[in-house]
Amino acid sequence: MRNFLLKALFVTAFILPLFAIAQLPEKALKKIDEAKEKFNNDEYDKSEKILTKLTKEYAWSGHIWDDLAKTHWAIWEQKKQSDQLLGSLNISIQDKNGKEKPGGDSLSKALSDLLKESAATKLAFKTFMNTCREGTLKSAAAANCSIYLRMNLIDEKADTDISDSAKREFNKAETQFGKKEYAKAIEYYLKALAIEPKYFKARLYLGDSYYASAQYATANKYYKEATEFKPKSCEAWKFLTDGLYYVGNYDEAMKAATEGVLLYPDINMFQKIEKIQKRKGKKFDRQWIERKMYPKMDKENLEQKVSDKDWKVYADALKEIKPYCNDLGIVTKSNSLTKGIYADVYAFEKMVNQSQTPEFDFAKQMMLKGNFDCYVLFSLYHYDLNGQYQNFKALNKDKLKEYITFLCN
Repeated sequence: MRNFLLKALFVTAFILPLFAIAQLPEKALKKIDEAKEKFNNDEYDKSEKILTKLTKEYAWSGHIWDDLAKTHWAIWEQKKQSDQLLGSLNISIQDKNGKEKPGGDSLSKALSDLLKESAATKLAFKTFMNTCREGTLKSAAAANCSIYLRMNLIDEKADTDISDSAKREFNKAETQFGKKEYAKAIEYYLKALAIEPKYFKARLYLGDSYYASAQYATANKYYKEATEFKPKSCEAWKFLTDGLYYVGNYDEAMKAATEGVLLYPDINMFQKIEKIQKRKGKKFDRQWIERKMYPKMDKENLEQKVSDKDWKVYADALKEIKPYCNDLGIVTKSNSLTKGIYADVYAFEKMVNQSQTPEFDFAKQMMLKGNFDCYVLFSLYHYDLNGQYQNFKALNKDKLKEYITFLCN
């Protein structure tokens, strides 16, 4: 996703879909409008304060979490820009007579490097990411939170060895795309690809330019090529899903969406699958329920108190299995507790077996069908589970595909 498109999201960050407006009361909508006004005036701290309070009262609203995450993104960007200004300063080490000390160059370089990413910037980034983590823990609709986690913590870097000449053509194309001059953008993207045929982003965004020009067949051609060049790119699969959906090829769109969601169980991709299935006269239900604690296996998380009695069983089970796991929560040591290899599946199973809560009825059905692991790691995916999920997917991709088909009815 382009940086300028990410920034553009802030302009519409507080514009909610009709169903969200119907669910949120008038007083909450007024507060969102107030937060929008503060944001547009660059008063990010005030916007953050309003939205943080709203998340306490409406934790189920993914849109509020997304707005708060975008505010924290803006604060992080602000801190980064301040650091860049400081990092550009020339620092020299001098003695009391004003003469530069021997070795001053290395000391000044060390100080400059230190300033390039200050503690304040690192803290702002951590706050941003933790907001996204909490949003996806408490809401099934925090789509942008899910995207930000993927983009910043999971996605592989693309096009790291592209020539300067190709980059120049690409940047010209981006400028023209931003101006909605799609024909000119296409011209420059093609020039970039002529120089560097392996330029992934140029190929993907070339498809986007054709899409914006209503040349959908050509757009889908380049989207498909992008998935072939970089099959582990969620963005490429998303673009292809949208392109195929638009031309009414729902079966192929579903295949593309399935590949994308298996790479990373992105909330936005779940939404796309639901949309495709609706067009096909079917329904898709992820069967999501709120997690009452993070699944992370670190000491800080496991020492937190859990008030919910069911989730206390889950927390105790995670502590119980932890000595036999690696840092990701994958069971690597023989034990008498489980024959399984995923800490979260073990802990969730123990909780469900001891609970009479109706919200676990579907989980119990999945136990009987042999899909409990799919339910826990895929339907209830959270970023903190990514290591366990990726390991499970590598071993069970066909099973997951069958499970996705099962969720469509």
